[in-house]
Amino acid sequence: MGRDRFENIAGKTWFRTGDIVEKYEDVYFCKGRLDTQVKISGYRVELMDVENLIKKYSTLQEAICFLDNENDQKRIVCAVQLEEGKDVDFTKLVNEINDELPEYMIPKKFFTIDKMPTNKNGKIDRKAIRKLYSEIKSDTINEST
Repeated sequence: MGRDRFENIAGKTWFRTGDIVEKYEDVYFCKGRLDTQVKISGYRVELMDVENLIKKYSTLQEAICFLDNENDQKRIVCAVQLEEGKDVDFTKLVNEINDELPEYMIPKKFFTIDKMPTNKNGKIDRKAIRKLYSEIKSDTINEST
């Protein structure tokens, strides 16, 4: 773990977790993670908001979004894990989320993963998903317009 993950404030060493917190009186509330906020088309986008909306789709167990910068064009890509024995109609999915999200927040590419990779802490490994995305063939990716 790098030194940049620690900060000395008023003589105490603090660990930077990457959580976005808000303090109300003496209580801290977790509002999300710094590592899932991106800027696209001049807008700040919290990818977890997009993921949570996509996960409402009936056949999906999990959805993880990330930013791809292909041909100097930033776009949101979404990896989905289906519920066992289910299928997904990506056109229908995009039409459903289109009613609730602005165009710049709608993923431009989707791909399926049998099982989301996890890190040693049991959390979904976003870096591994990005690596899978870079390794898969273009015919396994569903593009939205």
